[in-house]
Amino acid sequence: MRYLLVLAAYAGLCAGSVLEVPGEYATIQSAIFAAVGGDTVLVAPGIYVENIYYLGKAITITSVGGPAVTLIDGSEPVNPDFASVVRFLLGEGPDSVLDGFTLTGGTGTRKPSPSGPGQLCGGAAYCWYASPTVTNCVMTENSADWGGAIYCQCSSAAIANCRIEDNQGSSSGGGVYFGYSSCAISNSIIARNSSVSGGGLFESYSSDTTFVTNCVLAGNSVSSSGGGFYLTAALTGFRNTILWDNSAPTGPSGFILFSTTSAFLDYCDVEDGPSSIVGDGVVWGEGNLEMDPLFFPGPLSDYHLSPLSPCVDAGDPDPEYSDPEDPEDPGHALWPSLGGLRNDMGAYGGGGSGGFTAVESSHASVSSGPSLGLVRPNPSSGQAVVEISLPESAEVALSLFSLDGRVVHSARDGWTPAGTHTFSLGTGAKLRPGVYLVVVEASGCRVSRRFVVL
Repeated sequence: MRYLLVLAAYAGLCAGSVLEVPGEYATIQSAIFAAVGGDTVLVAPGIYVENIYYLGKAITITSVGGPAVTLIDGSEPVNPDFASVVRFLLGEGPDSVLDGFTLTGGTGTRKPSPSGPGQLCGGAAYCWYASPTVTNCVMTENSADWGGAIYCQCSSAAIANCRIEDNQGSSSGGGVYFGYSSCAISNSIIARNSSVSGGGLFESYSSDTTFVTNCVLAGNSVSSSGGGFYLTAALTGFRNTILWDNSAPTGPSGFILFSTTSAFLDYCDVEDGPSSIVGDGVVWGEGNLEMDPLFFPGPLSDYHLSPLSPCVDAGDPDPEYSDPEDPEDPGHALWPSLGGLRNDMGAYGGGGSGGFTAVESSHASVSSGPSLGLVRPNPSSGQAVVEISLPESAEVALSLFSLDGRVVHSARDGWTPAGTHTFSLGTGAKLRPGVYLVVVEASGCRVSRRFVVL
């Protein structure tokens, strides 16, 4: 199967069957119905208007082209009380995996309540007594009462290499809400979410420690308190994480700690330092900074670190947290990590940073900027073309990045008229096998795609 080659390039061949969408099954949910434990549902690029649920199955649902070209739009639910984009509510465990999608348009699942209709929770993902694995996803423009993007109740979800951006919680947790849970978030960006309290994350009544490792919480806002986090009766550990530019109308913009809460911060960069935290339960540990992280927009997000950032090589020095090594430059970190092998604070540091290369930026819609079509063929033997659609005339710049951050091909097409144009990704010689990022800039916008060479 053609798509099986792409799957093998990332994770090795799976033990179960591969169910292709839409080649064999018209919808993702119909493939889930047919799947059994150990199977992989492999989804081709496209927009899938549906609200899916895992049925308790230990299956992997993954995309061929990544989140920039594979969207699950939950804006047309059959029942408005079950309007999360994806639901885990039948005891799913770590082998229930969602990988490589944009989740958008969800408005949450109504939480069971003995006293009447409960709150709508988890616009993008709803976890109820479940512990799934969610990786390489973008969750954007979702909304709910609790947990604009993610809601976990009595769960132990693992969330890695995700972007949780521009979601809204009408009550608590603009980005994420954890209740009676012990979850783990790593190498993820929680940015520009909004709520009444807990703009980035709201956590209450932890069942065990929640770990936030190598993350960025930036630009989140609230109308009441806790621009970055609001923690109540929670036990939370922050390590190698950056909290910056979060906002609240009164008081500190970073943390609110309320009622028997304990928060441990080690090797974090926190705007305004301890003064950004309200409450007595914080343990201000080793290696923390209060310095501008010097973010800048790069191929993967707006939250790359400048090479001059004080957060480079400033994370936990324990080898457990080391950045991956560049095989072509021993002793130096593999991009998107920077500097030496000591951990970088933020989403691009540590051993999990390599997974973030599966997440592509998409800062423009067809109506406002360039639209980047599929790379063909993909995977390729080393030569390929890509279509770029321009809604208006613009200067176009195209770059091809290897995963160590090197520009292996670039081209400027000058002033290009509106319409669809084809660009070659060839460099005069075949590219080496690997994964590349195609980045196009036009009209002040940037879009990118993943490109595989076998």
